[in-house]
Amino acid sequence: MFVRALKSTSIPWIGDIPEGWKIGKIKQFYQLVTGFTPPTTKTEYYDDDNGESWVNISDMQDKYIVNTKSKISKKYIEEFAPEKVVKGSLLYSFKLSVGKVAFLNMDSYTNEAIAAFQNNDKVNLRWLYYVSCLIEFNASENIYGAKILNQNLINNSITIFPPLSEQQQIAEYLDKKCTAIDALTSKVQASIDTLLRYKKSLITEAVTKGLDRNVKLKSTSIPWIGDIPEDWGVVSSKYVLKKIKEIKETYEGEKILSLGINGVKERNLDNGGKMPSSFDGYQKVFINNLVMCLFDIDVTPRCVGYSELEGLISSAYTQFEVRDNAFSRYLYYLFLMIDDQDIWLSYTKNLRYQLTETQLENFKIPLPPLSEQQQIAEYLDKKCANIDKLIALKKTQIEKLKVYKKALIFECVTGKIEIDAESFGLFSNSDGFALR
Repeated sequence: MFVRALKSTSIPWIGDIPEGWKIGKIKQFYQLVTGFTPPTTKTEYYDDDNGESWVNISDMQDKYIVNTKSKISKKYIEEFAPEKVVKGSLLYSFKLSVGKVAFLNMDSYTNEAIAAFQNNDKVNLRWLYYVSCLIEFNASENIYGAKILNQNLINNSITIFPPLSEQQQIAEYLDKKCTAIDALTSKVQASIDTLLRYKKSLITEAVTKGLDRNVKLKSTSIPWIGDIPEDWGVVSSKYVLKKIKEIKETYEGEKILSLGINGVKERNLDNGGKMPSSFDGYQKVFINNLVMCLFDIDVTPRCVGYSELEGLISSAYTQFEVRDNAFSRYLYYLFLMIDDQDIWLSYTKNLRYQLTETQLENFKIPLPPLSEQQQIAEYLDKKCANIDKLIALKKTQIEKLKVYKKALIFECVTGKIEIDAESFGLFSNSDGFALR
């Protein structure tokens, strides 16, 4: 690819494009159909065993769709005769997860959140796969800033249409480049996954076996704990935790806290975090306490957090003060391990996957001597901090790869100039690949 003569489009987000390329609306170049979603209360319209394939956005994880999780019953098809999307069509999601694209590798029906572009000899859908990134520039936004698209907005979206031969050439170039970028991204992600597994095993070993590999062990008869050092005990949680709840009747400018995957953190009110509409029942959180979510633990990103902040948090969370016989950071790592290994799930037999306070109070845990708890916590603080730094670095690499891929696609589909990997700091080293 090379620098070429450009012409103005007068469209700010497209800029200049090569001479000979066309600008127009999607409907001038492509034909699309949208799918359908039967009422979920009509179970007879769904048949995952013997029904026909029906694509949802959750099926659009890869470039090619080869099967679907859900299927539509023959009864629905006979009653409503919906249009079937043919193999080779390009699917585009335009609700909720806006902008996902994937090719259909079999004839199938699709749901109402998916637009299907049909193939013919006048278009190159491999080109559309990449240029579809421009459709979002034509979207509306709701009051929360989320993208809104419908069939009419998509059909009237401004797009770029080069000669078919150039579409083919650019699509092949991007296939090759993006495949290499995706492979590199997967390699970095695999490294992150390895570090996360190592971190989990490190915590598990430390909180159940201690730091001395030569110490004598004894059996606990508790499967998830296994053997523990001879001078450790096994106690119910109620002997190390004390539930506290101090309700604030008025808001006085305190930090608003939440429990998430990264623990107890302050809500960023300047970047999407919402101030509570009412502080009814909000409780004060104290430093060094544990904050736990005891309901919906099958889907909650993180059930336990250690508070290094004071502030206010929803009464939906349960806060515990650590008794004098325990060290809060040790208990945090112990409960983090229990959470990560889904051990609590075996105790939640109700529909909401809720761990009752009584169940938690009677939950058996290993308890080293206090001084050893502190040693274990300090060891894990240091080790986990180093692992987290490595993970953060690799996540930054992935973000840079995403930015590079997005810029590469945009520059190619608008006909500007080829971008090579070196200009974005890609290089090889003994560990594989990294980003400067």
